Amino acid sequence: SQPNPTDQTKYLTAIRHIGAIFDNFTQNQILKTLKQLHITLKTFLLAFLLIFSFAAAQAQDETEEGTNEATPVEKEKGKRISGGFGFFSPGVTLRDGAALNSYLNQDLVSSTGFSLGGGGVLMIKSVMLGGEGGSFLKDKVDNGNLALTMESGWGKFTLGYVVYGRKGLLIYPKVGIGGYKNSLTMQKTNALANVDTVFAGGYTGTSLQRNGAFVSFGAGLDWMPGFDETAGSGIVFGFDAGYNLGITEKSWEAYGTALNGGPSLSPNGIFVNLHIGFAGWNRQ
Repeated sequence: SQPNPTDQTKYLTAIRHIGAIFDNFTQNQILKTLKQLHITLKTFLLAFLLIFSFAAAQAQDETEEGTNEATPVEKEKGKRISGGFGFFSPGVTLRDGAALNSYLNQDLVSSTGFSLGGGGVLMIKSVMLGGEGGSFLKDKVDNGNLALTMESGWGKFTLGYVVYGRKGLLIYPKVGIGGYKNSLTMQKTNALANVDTVFAGGYTGTSLQRNGAFVSFGAGLDWMPGFDETAGSGIVFGFDAGYNLGITEKSWEAYGTALNGGPSLSPNGIFVNLHIGFAGWNRQ
């Protein structure tokens, strides 16, 4: 049977409405924290301390209440994971900057973007609630007369579920929703600038921004060495991979003023992020 066009329109409208909400939230809250990477890292450290304290307390309770060797029935019941971890996350994303590059007639946006970021995850009976953020390394082009710089950042909330958790190994699918921000700075390099030229309006440089909302779909794997069959804490290594899909894209802006026209610059693309951090969790 063919899908009902009316139902498809309703679903698309609902998704765009949700995206618009997160778009506004991102502009006012999340993206402001992504202007500098050290803010993300501070958030990661705070999240880790809170999550690790919770996980350690849970693990201690399980140890005190349980026996040294679990029976087969107890092992069968202890399949769900509770605890958490925080991580530093370098990554790579395949980006589509062809429209902007063609518009500028410059190879500014690389098809492969490298990023630095971090995040934290709280696990409650295998349900994973988390947050992640990061910034791409700057893209720069200088043709002798005009210098172009592109900076991009993103942040998202994530929801996942542990489908496998044994001996320190976690495997999980996850989805995310959040926002992104692209900033393009253009400056003429063949003209001397001083305070007088700035106040006279002769300084030839400007900065443009374009914000939007996106969803992500993917899966991850994390491993903590030294974990036994019931509980553990320590260093964690892993990665996650998936696809980013833009759901809203605002117009280009210059100093808070919306501009008409301009090329599209969506976050669509495949991503892979490494995880290096600290964790604590237990089987319940």
